[in-house]
Amino acid sequence: MMSIKNLLLFFSFILFSCQKESKPLPILFIHAEDKMDIHKRSKAKLVHIYHSQTQIFEGDIRYRGGYSLRYNKKSFDLNLKKKIPLGGLPKEDDWVLNASYVDKTFNRHKLGYDLFRKMNSNNIAPQSMYIEIYEDAQPKGLFILMQKLTAKVLGVNKKDAAAFVFKEPPVFYIDEMHLQDTLNIFQQKYPKLSVIDKKDFLMSFREFLLKSDEKVFSKEINQWIDMENIIDWFIILLLANAGDNIVKNFYLYKVDSIIPMRVALWDFDHSFGRDGDNEMNLNERPLNMKRSILFVRLWNNPYLNFNQRLMDRWHEHRNNQMISESEIHKMIDRNVRIIQPYINKNNRLWPKNSPDYYDDNDFYQELALMDSFIKSRIKDLDKLFCYPN
Repeated sequence: MMSIKNLLLFFSFILFSCQKESKPLPILFIHAEDKMDIHKRSKAKLVHIYHSQTQIFEGDIRYRGGYSLRYNKKSFDLNLKKKIPLGGLPKEDDWVLNASYVDKTFNRHKLGYDLFRKMNSNNIAPQSMYIEIYEDAQPKGLFILMQKLTAKVLGVNKKDAAAFVFKEPPVFYIDEMHLQDTLNIFQQKYPKLSVIDKKDFLMSFREFLLKSDEKVFSKEINQWIDMENIIDWFIILLLANAGDNIVKNFYLYKVDSIIPMRVALWDFDHSFGRDGDNEMNLNERPLNMKRSILFVRLWNNPYLNFNQRLMDRWHEHRNNQMISESEIHKMIDRNVRIIQPYINKNNRLWPKNSPDYYDDNDFYQELALMDSFIKSRIKDLDKLFCYPN
């Protein structure tokens, strides 16, 4: 392992090299004091280079992920001792360094997050930026730097006793809840469980979803959830065919005692033509919204007119070009221009024909696959929602 002195000399060399590029990506160098794993955090010294400026700071780091931990290129969970504006993003002390290993386009997370935020100013998803990572001077390739969805990022009013944040609570399962932590069954993130346990509120919400009659449901559901937010969530899941996000991979939060619960996007790589393990899915496995008791109740309620509201919202997004082939391609193209110079370097570290992948598609073939999927998917949803072509 390199000494700090040698690391700093190496960082200086990299900084000199970066100055030759017109718009280089931010770079983060990680020096962990101990061996990392998913359960144990290691103290770390970090160097951040961006726009020819160097910052040195400390924090702790561990690997993160579930299924993705089997891959050699791993994502990181990073906590800093002070808030730093990494990659020009807003100052934070909690970050995710997403390896985006199975997504050769490096676009699925970022596209989903950016599009969801654009659909409504009240929709929240992580802000993100591309970044190069080095660990003990060894290149780890291209990553997606992402905000963690903390109470602050979600705009929670900490002075309001009704506010809370849950990470993918198993509240929408129709059958038995899938519990990841029996001590914190809804994965409460804010407030601290030791301060106050908010599970009774979500248990009441689940009871309402499961047992209320149709008239009561139609009258009271808007007191529980922000319908505009849920409709946009429904639409982006349909648009991306994001089947993994129906009952998990989201945050459920309450800003204060007045605003109903909202959903924020999280882990969106199971989307836009691929499943989360990289298996191709050009709608061979369409979304099964019947997996979610919330969507079942909304869709089937005879008094809510939810289907019409979905249709109206789809027409609104199509008419203002929020959802269109051209707009989505512009978003992808902006990302491609940023990362294109770094793709070959990343591929030398993590070859595109690894046994981890279902096929040997390269970066450009994957972009073409996304292009084909988006074109077909918008056409299908236009037909579903009776949008004139």
